[in-house]
Amino acid sequence: MKKIRRLVLLIFMVTCIAFALFTGGRFLKRDTEGPKITMDKEKITASIEDTDQTLMKGVKAVDDKDKDVSDSLIIESMKMGEDGKATLVYAAFDKSNNVAKASRTVEFKDYTPIHFSITQPLRFPLGSDSQILKSITATDCMDGDITNRIKLTKKNDESDYKGEGIYDYEVSVTNNMGDKAILPISVEFYADSYEERLFHPNIYLKQYILYLEKGSSFQPKDYLDSVEIGDKLYVFDENISAEESMTEMPQGETASLTQDGKQIYGVISYDAVKYQSNVKTKEPGVYTVEFSCTTKDKYTGAVQMIVIVE
Repeated sequence: MKKIRRLVLLIFMVTCIAFALFTGGRFLKRDTEGPKITMDKEKITASIEDTDQTLMKGVKAVDDKDKDVSDSLIIESMKMGEDGKATLVYAAFDKSNNVAKASRTVEFKDYTPIHFSITQPLRFPLGSDSQILKSITATDCMDGDITNRIKLTKKNDESDYKGEGIYDYEVSVTNNMGDKAILPISVEFYADSYEERLFHPNIYLKQYILYLEKGSSFQPKDYLDSVEIGDKLYVFDENISAEESMTEMPQGETASLTQDGKQIYGVISYDAVKYQSNVKTKEPGVYTVEFSCTTKDKYTGAVQMIVIVE
């Protein structure tokens, strides 16, 4: 009986040793080294229209065991730096699923920053905070319309945002490359009333945010579109004086319609609108132009235009 037990024990020990040797051998032979990625250039110039295949030209991946694994190469990420150049991160895999990564710098010759657009004056009745974002869009040269990513932040304490007045906000948005655009805006809130609707002059612009190249010429009044008082819309006429402003269309002249379908009631002089501007076209930055118009009944309306010099 003892001999049988010893024999069983011996067989068990031999089996364990054999299993250990087999497992250890497999572990020692296991491929734990990833492929090596090589690039013919550390920095490249490209277009935003280029495909991943184009951006991977000159990049190869070779594994000691699996040899050429360049067909496994992918662009793992692409992040924009503060210097306007992007970092491309490449990844490659071998048959044992080992991963290798390498990066290089790419300068997109036609890359442009994210641009915002404002569709109307940032002036709303009290309690209409939700209308702010409905008036702002954002477009990216690579991602297209990224309006749904826009975030709105109040610049002051919550307790400051009460009642009528002009309040400061910040609009921000980030594209897929991590490039972030920030836009400071001022929003006016007013108490809606019969007097407000009937007598307050609303100034409309052709653009509420303008992007200019550094050194460009800029004439603020070129962006005036019309003034609305109650249900009367006045368009600008350079041939009349301020004293002749807000006069009805001449008798017999057919009234025309604006793009949004409003009927033009009369004309207004450019001199009837005053403006203050801090724009410096030779210095990149965010600037504002404040337009204001006072009616014969002494009601004053104002609107802001944001100018970004790039």
